[in-house]
Amino acid sequence: MAKKKDELVPYDQVSPGFEAVYTGETSSTPVQKSEMVSTLYSDEDGNLISQWCTIPWFFPNEEGQWKEDEWDDTVKHLRDMQIKL
Repeated sequence: MAKKKDELVPYDQVSPGFEAVYTGETSSTPVQKSEMVSTLYSDEDGNLISQWCTIPWFFPNEEGQWKEDEWDDTVKHLRDMQIKL
């Protein structure tokens, strides 16, 4: 059964520095793609998830991957603080 539209994905399933919600849709095949300022991917049950970075001006590449190794020191510091929280 599909998760409810706009239901938050549990934080233990999302990397620090990101937010994610279920779209209310499912896919029978794995999904991972960029949607301009967010990514769309599927979980192990086929639920589609929209994820975005909470730090402005950081976007996924065309394959829907976040290049965290390209983040500057300020962003890395903010992410480290979130991890500790």
